[in-house]
Amino acid sequence: MAVAKATRGEERWDYASDAQTLDVLDVLREESASLALAALTSVDPGETIVATVARVTETLGSAPWRTAGELLDRALCDPRLSEVTPGRALDAQAALLTGMTFARDVSIWVSPAGRKPELVASSGHGAGHGAASSTRPTAIRTIQSGERSRSGLRKVTLSLPVGLLGLPYGAIVIRGIDPLILDSVEKLAVQVVPRFVTTLERHRLLERNEAREHLLVQAAERRLVRIGYDLHDGPLQSIAGLAREIELVAADLTPLVGPAARHSVAQAFDGLVENLGQLEASLRATAQSFETTAVRREPLETLFRREAESLTRTHAIEVDLTIDDGVDNLTESQAIALYRATQEALSNVREHSDASRVEIRVTRSRGATHLMISDNGRGFEAAERIAAAAGEGRLGIVGICERVKLLGGVFHITSSPGSGTTLKVALAHWAPPVGD
Repeated sequence: MAVAKATRGEERWDYASDAQTLDVLDVLREESASLALAALTSVDPGETIVATVARVTETLGSAPWRTAGELLDRALCDPRLSEVTPGRALDAQAALLTGMTFARDVSIWVSPAGRKPELVASSGHGAGHGAASSTRPTAIRTIQSGERSRSGLRKVTLSLPVGLLGLPYGAIVIRGIDPLILDSVEKLAVQVVPRFVTTLERHRLLERNEAREHLLVQAAERRLVRIGYDLHDGPLQSIAGLAREIELVAADLTPLVGPAARHSVAQAFDGLVENLGQLEASLRATAQSFETTAVRREPLETLFRREAESLTRTHAIEVDLTIDDGVDNLTESQAIALYRATQEALSNVREHSDASRVEIRVTRSRGATHLMISDNGRGFEAAERIAAAAGEGRLGIVGICERVKLLGGVFHITSSPGSGTTLKVALAHWAPPVGD
């Protein structure tokens, strides 16, 4: 008989097979990875979880609860859970715990800074609103006491505290447990609670960053609105006055010019007035684009198409625009950031690139929304130009980068002389806590 052994912590797990030596770690790693994928992609991964535990138990010749603990422990910290938003990762972790414990549902609660507990994730047949209304009192008691508890007779509710940095922070409530397996479920749950802590900490940091960047974005938008008002009350009024003065000068001067030149002089004055009108329209459009209410009021796709059409109309630059469905599920701050990034990028295309074509892509992946803007212009030395712009206080590309960083996103630009420029932005999906 061949024996393969895996060690975790201070415990030693022995598995044996009459047929061959099993690589226990590989089996556990592969099966736990499939469980994590099922939890992320399936509406109800319960059947997959049960089947997987049964299959691995038979393969390894181990006790079912021991196998479940090993698989759950690994699946809860699968790397793919760190690639999605904390809320989605917590939902997947709740689904894994629900399936492994044969429970009715699992809900995860947090109480940051002593505030009223919030439901951040749930899974199972009683999840969602049912969990929010039924398990909140249990979660409150658990968070306040810092002790795990049991309640119910025919179907038991088990509540476990979750701490951060040694202080009470949240609770995991497991409802509908068969009393015959309660002790095994509790042992399993206690074993894996630490795996939830990392995701909850990521959730806490993202929530804090969301609140901070909201204030910063509001301040930046107020400044842009102020600039818009200044344009309206200053340069736009001056342009209107200048156009009127030119018309008066033309009216006074034209009769003094000889008949042969009178038509040419009139045309010249008309051209000046027309150019001032175009300048006024351009500045007025710029001032209106600073209005944050436009971003809040209209779908993001409408705003992007308007910018693209403006570039084509005023500079004869072809724009290929593609936007995935669902991009309007961004937060207000994220939508503003993508819109401002697009405005700045297209402004650079107009003023500096000599491009004839621009490609804009707004796409959604499993965990993020991506913006890509690429032109076929003359390009530049990206690193040198950005460093120089930052040193000179010019905020264009640097401003985009800062906006994206405030949102915890990623900004990347590639360019070189003669090869055009590509700007990319990625913003992680953010969803507010579930519940009331």
